[in-house]
Amino acid sequence: MPKLTVSGVGGVTTSTVGKGTVFLHSKCNGIIHTLQLQNMLHVPKNTNSLLSLGCWEQQQGCSIVIKHRKLSLLTKDDIPVACSTRLSNRLYQMSFVLAHTLHDTDFAFHVVTRLPSWANWHRCFGHVSYSGLQRLYDKLLVDGFVVNLSTKKPNCIACTKAKMTVMPYGPSAKRYTKVGELTHIDLWGKYNKASIHGNYYYLLLVDDASWYTTVAFLKEKNQATQHIKDYMMHLIACGHSPCTICMDRGTEFVNEALRTWCHPKGIRYQMTAPHSPSQNGVAEWMNCTLGELSCTMLVASGLPEFLWEAATKHAAYIWNLSFMKFIPNSTPYQLWTGCKPNIAHL
Repeated sequence: MPKLTVSGVGGVTTSTVGKGTVFLHSKCNGIIHTLQLQNMLHVPKNTNSLLSLGCWEQQQGCSIVIKHRKLSLLTKDDIPVACSTRLSNRLYQMSFVLAHTLHDTDFAFHVVTRLPSWANWHRCFGHVSYSGLQRLYDKLLVDGFVVNLSTKKPNCIACTKAKMTVMPYGPSAKRYTKVGELTHIDLWGKYNKASIHGNYYYLLLVDDASWYTTVAFLKEKNQATQHIKDYMMHLIACGHSPCTICMDRGTEFVNEALRTWCHPKGIRYQMTAPHSPSQNGVAEWMNCTLGELSCTMLVASGLPEFLWEAATKHAAYIWNLSFMKFIPNSTPYQLWTGCKPNIAHL
């Protein structure tokens, strides 16, 4: 198609390289809608995607409502299908996700899209599995997840090298806790190489309800007690009610200092049987997951082994943004903070 000239804000003029129909997903009032936008112009040099409100209003009786700094797009039946808030520069920002192409519609494209591939997102997410990424995309659990759906999901050599493990302990029982009530705790280490900050251990804390994972790095085992106290005080300060700590019988946990601190606050111990780490399956499984992800990232990037602390910390961060079969309609980050994460920066 011939190039069309487009004038934008600030007197800048650029050219289009394609024109066609686009299907987008939008979430408004908790409901996901699919919008069909026709005669869309593709301008690859444009930083932001712009929507013409005038063109929207011309479509079969669609309307626009602006009230209390919020803008809503309404169908001819006055059903809101997209919402936005006003920014400081008086523009309105909307969030859309590119929808799957409808199978009964024919399109002719003259443009090669440069959206990130599945392999790109696999690396950005610290080598989380493709199936987890697919569910994260399909369920719209995060913002900013745009991917070229036509790209393949190739086998990852680094994942094959780093993720070979023995059989897992088995499925965990269903949980009925609130955020902050029950925390699974475990101590990992001693690692045979000091991290860049001189640490040999890390303390793992996993919230039972959200599976939100926190790691604290230690030089000695006896530092674990203070980190557990700090974590519990953080929960209390955030309005949660910590009730139980699930842990093994290591002396870093079962000691008089921690017991006398927890007892007056109503925080009780839930200890595993001797020599039975599988009873603390959530923490053991999470240790395995973080170890796989951190090892895979180091193998794939070729970074030195002493950066295992940074890799583990990033693995925990990535995990909190990922899809989990135990909480299929959210992410650990959203349950923990109440905010939907945006992964466009990864």
